[in-house]
Parts: sequence; structure tokens; C-alpha cells
Amino acid sequence: MSGAMTRPAPNLYKTLFSTCVGNALEWFDIAVYAFFARYIAHEFFPTEDPSVSLLLTFGSFGVSFLIRPLGAIVLVCWLALLKSCYFATVPSMMADLFPVSTRASGMSISYNIAVTVFGGFAPLICSLLITATGTSLAPGYYLMALAVLSCAALAGSKRYQAT
Repeated sequence: MSGAMTRPAPNLYKTLFSTCVGNALEWFDIAVYAFFARYIAHEFFPTEDPSVSLLLTFGSFGVSFLIRPLGAIVLVCWLALLKSCYFATVPSMMADLFPVSTRASGMSISYNIAVTVFGGFAPLICSLLITATGTSLAPGYYLMALAVLSCAALAGSKRYQAT
């Protein structure tokens, strides 16, 4: 690998600092919950024995302490499945839709530029257009401009040029 292709080393101090801040916030939540456990037990688990209410409060805290990482794992796996479904099928579909002569022309370049620039920034651009112009029709004009750009890329394609 050349020097231009190597990844920069992560800033270990920044990583350590952000990890410590996240951990401190987590322990702050635990301390606040422990401080208010008596009041939470009285409000949410009213029984005749305050010890039972307090045990139920700490039991619900223990369940939430275990479920939070499990929920994060399930959510990340679900999002990864959705992302893999999209990113696995689109390239194979594009390879089937466009022959080699079209893929090697301006169509593939315009598609890649459109996906990276306009696809990822579309919500930001649309909200900025609505804010700047004051009309909700601005995203429609944005889409029309992108359609003109797509038609220009299609006209520049080798397949559709007059020979």
C-alpha cells in the first residue's frame, strides 16, 4: 500500500475521552436512579411492605440494565440486515439492467455521482431549499433539475449517441 492509501491512525486520546464521557453519563444515570429509588418504589410499586417495593424497583432497574444492550444488538442486526438487502441487490440489478457498453460509459459515472452526492444529502438539501425559499415547492424544482441532469448524462451515453 502506498502512503496515500493507508488509513490515518485514530486519535487515542479522543477515543478514550469520548468513551469516558459516555461511561460517566451511564453511571450518572445509575446514581440518579439509586438516589430516587425510594420515591420510585413508593409511586410505581405501592405495597404494604416498603422493602418489597424497593426490591421491585431494583428488579426493574436490573431488567432495564440487561435489556438495553440486548435491544441495541437487535437493532444493529436489523439495520445491518436492511442495509445488506439493499446494497447486495442493487449492484446485481444494475449489472443485469445495463449491458457492458452502457456500464462503461457515462451512465455508470452519473449513477455513482448521483447516489453519493444527491442521495445522501437529499433530506438536507430539501430542508435547506424550503428554508431558503420559503415555499414547499422547492424540492420539486430540485427533482426537476436532477431529472435534467440525468437526461444530460443519458444523452452523453455511448449507447444513445447517433453514429
